[in-house]
Amino acid sequence: MNLSDQNALELLQKDPVKGFKVLFDKYWDMLFAIAVTKLPSREEARDTVQEVFLSLWASRDSIRDEGSLFPWLSTCLRNRVYNHYARNKTRQQFIRDMEGRFTDAANNVAEKLASKELKALIEEAISQLPPKMQLVFRMNKEEQLAPSEIAKNLSLSVQTVKNQLYRANEQVKNYIAARIEPSILIIILLAMMDKK
Repeated sequence: MNLSDQNALELLQKDPVKGFKVLFDKYWDMLFAIAVTKLPSREEARDTVQEVFLSLWASRDSIRDEGSLFPWLSTCLRNRVYNHYARNKTRQQFIRDMEGRFTDAANNVAEKLASKELKALIEEAISQLPPKMQLVFRMNKEEQLAPSEIAKNLSLSVQTVKNQLYRANEQVKNYIAARIEPSILIIILLAMMDKK
C-alpha cells in the first residue's frame, strides 16, 4: 500500500496497526540507511531506528498532519543518535574512572604490602650480619654517612669501611634474593617503573 504521509497519518488515527505498518514500510529503509552512517554498527542502527518507530507509536495520537512525516522521524532519529553517543560517552567515562580508581587502589595496597614485607625482609637480612658490619651498614644506609665519616666515627680505615659495606650489601642482596616471593619482587619492580 503506497499512501501519502497525510493519508497514512489519517489511517494511523483510524486503524493504528495498519497506519503504523504503512509508515514503517515507507520509512524503515530510509531511516536505517541514515542510522548506519551515523552509528558504529548495524545492530546499533537497527536498535535506534526501532526506538524511533516506538516513539512514533507512542506519539501517534499527538502527531498532526503537517504534510510530510519525514522531518519528525529524522529529528527523532537525530536525537536518538545524540543520546546514544551521550550514553556511551558517559558509560565509557564511568568505566574508565572506575577502572582507574580500582587500579590505583589495588596498586597502593599492593605497594604498601610489598613495601612492608620488603622492609621486614631487609631488616631480617641486616640482623644476620656480624655486629660490626651491621653497624657500618646502618650508619651508611640509615644515617646516610659517607665511608670517610664512618671510618672517623669508628676509628677504622676508609678502606675497611668500604670493604665492610661491599660485603654487607652482597650479603643483604643474597639473603633477600633467596627469600623474596617472586610476586612481591614483580610488584616492587612495577612500582619502581611507575615512579620513573
